[in-house]
Amino acid sequence: MSVPEPRPPRLALWLFERCVPDAEREFLVGDLMESFAAHLAAGTPLHVARRRVWRETLAVVLRGNRDPASTPFSRGLMTDLSLDFTLALRRLRRAPGFALAASLTLALGIGAASLVIAVARPSLWGALPFREADRIVTLRERYGDGIRGRVGFATIGDLAQRVPGIEAVAASASVYATLTRAEGGVRLAGAAVSAPWFEVMGVTVAQGRTFLPEEDRPEAARAVILTDETWRRYFGADSTLVGRTIE
Repeated sequence: MSVPEPRPPRLALWLFERCVPDAEREFLVGDLMESFAAHLAAGTPLHVARRRVWRETLAVVLRGNRDPASTPFSRGLMTDLSLDFTLALRRLRRAPGFALAASLTLALGIGAASLVIAVARPSLWGALPFREADRIVTLRERYGDGIRGRVGFATIGDLAQRVPGIEAVAASASVYATLTRAEGGVRLAGAAVSAPWFEVMGVTVAQGRTFLPEEDRPEAARAVILTDETWRRYFGADSTLVGRTIE
């Protein structure tokens, strides 16, 4: 024959629940129940533990206040964060299945977020793939109407000569070109850059040379530098291509 588990007086709990504020009811009632169980576990007689419950209940009913000499309110004032944390732990103990599901969901969310950050960080927050990338800046020119745009070519030349601390300035703009092939034209994406661009970016070429200062003039002959991918894909990595004309 099983012995029923000792419980606090039902009438005392009923009164206690109706006298405490609604916002704190679940926490305070749970705290009172835990205090009752702790006294029994410590060897306190059942009638003494129940008397303590009545003492706290009567203190709330008669004075609408917490008795600082009684349990469970003898710990002093707690912050809202600690109250919420205690209440959350109590609810998780009551529903272990929900606690497991919540923990797994949280673990999956943290894992997914970590994976996204690990994949995106090199491209979004990583350093630029250039030498001394932390010293490279992008310049914009603000016009009279407040709109920002590209810096003029003449202004770029003045910056390099008149602004102290600037070692080199280069211009660049996105361009598209069509490469003529036997099977049809191929549209390629590239950039039109001034001669100092490779110096600014700290980039060297594998074959041939970089642009010359005189090639920045509008009447100069057009010169192009191919990427390694374009050179291999469309020209078969032909080493004799340097200096030849391509269309």
